[in-house]
Amino acid sequence: MSLFRERKLGVADRPRRYDLPLEKGSGGRFLGALVGLMAYLLVLSLGTAIGLQSLSDRWSSGLEGKMTVEIPALTPDGAPRSKETLDRLAQRTASLLKNSLLITQAEIQSDSETRALLSPWLPGLADGDLDLPVPRLINATLADPNPGENGLKNLNAALYDIAPDIRLETHKDWLTGILRLTGTMEAAAFLVVILIGVTTLSAIAGAVHSRMAEYRDEIELLHLMGAGDRYILRQFQRYMLRLCVIAGLAGLLAAALTFRIFAHTMSADSLENVTPEAGFGAGAWIVMCAAPLILCGITMLTVRQTVLGVLRKMP
Repeated sequence: MSLFRERKLGVADRPRRYDLPLEKGSGGRFLGALVGLMAYLLVLSLGTAIGLQSLSDRWSSGLEGKMTVEIPALTPDGAPRSKETLDRLAQRTASLLKNSLLITQAEIQSDSETRALLSPWLPGLADGDLDLPVPRLINATLADPNPGENGLKNLNAALYDIAPDIRLETHKDWLTGILRLTGTMEAAAFLVVILIGVTTLSAIAGAVHSRMAEYRDEIELLHLMGAGDRYILRQFQRYMLRLCVIAGLAGLLAAALTFRIFAHTMSADSLENVTPEAGFGAGAWIVMCAAPLILCGITMLTVRQTVLGVLRKMP
């Protein structure tokens, strides 16, 4: 029986003992801070990507197949239309839309709803502090989300007969541009996730190489005492696992706090429609919570390959 086993230095006998002084020095603290920062950025980027995906889905479901008809508050000559005139034109337009085969539903938006919709850009409009004419809007649902050009052209011609300045908007161009922008931002966020992962694993591999070089004499002494490669490997894995779990949880908590602080800086209405956190459900939080754990698992594989690779080259 080897001297190493006679002294009972095995991991099973002393599960919390490090025969290598891996926790000494400032290198471990720096590595822990680096892993925590990378975990923070990883969760932040992943959460942003998930939030953007949810936001684009919500926009698509809310605007796809929808159409808005606007009756301007001013005539082409610049004269204001009276409330009675706007109501009459709105009723005629809604009746036309309801009788069209392209439309399944048409609803006139009230004057107060339109003022509330414009109030973020014109404060005081909803409260009546600003006495400005507002257009009358009619929200309609298309029978086919992609109506033919001829059908829209005929519908525009019928609306022109009611009033030549009535405008029809299907939101298609605007929605396409927004979805293209959010798709680009999602791809960028996922690219950041990949770069963070690669950077973290490279830093861990470099740190392990450095520690093994620093404690080369101690490792050779353990070899002489009968310690095998797997015993030395477990020393590094146990140390790195503890460091990664603590740093990963710290990064996760910091990212959750960042999202919460960002959410509280927005108003309730803005949060519902704009902030990425508005799209977070239980599934999103599960994915983000699992990200540091997955990072820890990949770290263990990196440590294993790095340590065993160096030990094979040692005498």
